[in-house]
This record gives sequence, C-alpha cells and structure tokens, in this order.
Amino acid sequence: MSEQYIFRQILEREYTVIRNALIRDKNLTFEARGLLGYLLSQPPDWETSKQDLVNQSPAGEYAVGQILKELEAANYIFRRKSRTKEGKWRWETYVFDQPLSEEAMNELEKTSDEILGPEILARTKAIKEKNPSKVDKDKLSAAAAGIGQNDPLEGYPVHVKDLLGAFVSASEIKPTKRNKAFWIQTANEWREMGVMPQDIKPMYDYAVENYGGVAKPTGITSAFHQMRTARKDSKQMKGLRVAD
Repeated sequence: MSEQYIFRQILEREYTVIRNALIRDKNLTFEARGLLGYLLSQPPDWETSKQDLVNQSPAGEYAVGQILKELEAANYIFRRKSRTKEGKWRWETYVFDQPLSEEAMNELEKTSDEILGPEILARTKAIKEKNPSKVDKDKLSAAAAGIGQNDPLEGYPVHVKDLLGAFVSASEIKPTKRNKAFWIQTANEWREMGVMPQDIKPMYDYAVENYGGVAKPTGITSAFHQMRTARKDSKQMKGLRVAD
C-alpha cells in the first residue's frame, strides 16, 4: 500500500508560490492563512477591497472583518488612508508574505502620519494620551485603520460567529451578556436549518419589510422559511406552460 498521503498536480501555469512559514504560522488561524493566501495570489497592483473579499466567500462581512483585523495585528497587512487626485479619502491596503518588523512598521506609520486625515490622527492620539506609559500596539493599529476596538461577539463560540456577525452587520443590533445563551441557541437553529451567512441580510430585509421590524435574531428565522418557499414556488412556476 502506498505511503503517500498528500497528492499535488504538477502545474506550469495558474499557480502561486507561497512560503511554507506563512502557511504554517501557528500565530494565525486557518481562516487567516487562507485569506492571506488568496490576497498573495493576486497581481502586485491588485487593490484589496473588503467587499470583494465578502463576495468571494460564503463567510459574512463580520467574519471577513475579523480575519483582516487578525492579519493586521500580526503585521501581515498594513492599512492607511490617503487622498485621491479628486481630494477624496480612500483606504490603501498593503499585503506582505511575512510579518513586517517593528522597524518597517514604524517607517510605514511615519509616512502615514503625513497623509492621514485629522480625525484618524485624533483617534490615535486619544489612545496614546489615555495610557502614555503603555501603548497597546494592536489598539493603535485598529484606530489608524478606523475599525472598532471592541468585538460585540467576544467570547462566543467560533462556529456561530459568522452567522451572528452577519446579523449584527445587517441589523446593527448588538448582543448583551444577558441574552448570550439565547443568541447562541438561535444561531445553532439557523445552522441546522441550512442558513448561510449570505442569507442573513436578505432574511433581515424580508422581515423588516413584511413584519414591520426586528428586535432580536429570532425575528428573522421565519423569514428564511418564507423565502425558501417562495423560491421553490418560483422554480416550479418556471417549469409550467401557460395555456393560450
């Protein structure tokens, strides 16, 4: 019996060379390693877009955002804000195949200071002034990136974060410690029903339009059944011939 367990194709084109140290970096989750591999497979002039990443995966916006935060905290990506020729602000994301050193990060931060908007600089300054003796590097990165520092689903099981994160993004309703068990139970029910992160936003919109409002996750559960029934009916109707 063969002792080979890993099989690879011999490729001459359409492949990406990635360092083993990156793929095996134990400081990164498997999700982060996969997303980083996708980013590094793009051409050098490819501009990273969070929405594009969401569109390329069944993971929801929340899950993608958390992975990007992880890569930024690990110094694999660096984000800064700059002005276009038209004077509008835009985000630039730089991706690296190995973590940047502290010296390299400091140099990038220096160049960013010259072009960042006053609101970003003010946010970073506030963090420094709050605790001048010990500055949390991850918080500074988050401030410069313009992303929230608090995870509303901190402490929740990983297997429900994608669904609940999609609900939080769609509804802007944040969980509380009191209803944590209830939210987890609802997400588990969604998973058993076959709900995917990309289903949550349409479910929420359907519930708001037809039920008049949503106050908690269970408020959109019945929307999934209604939408699935409507899709089945639509498919069946397409197969019918209407008599003249």
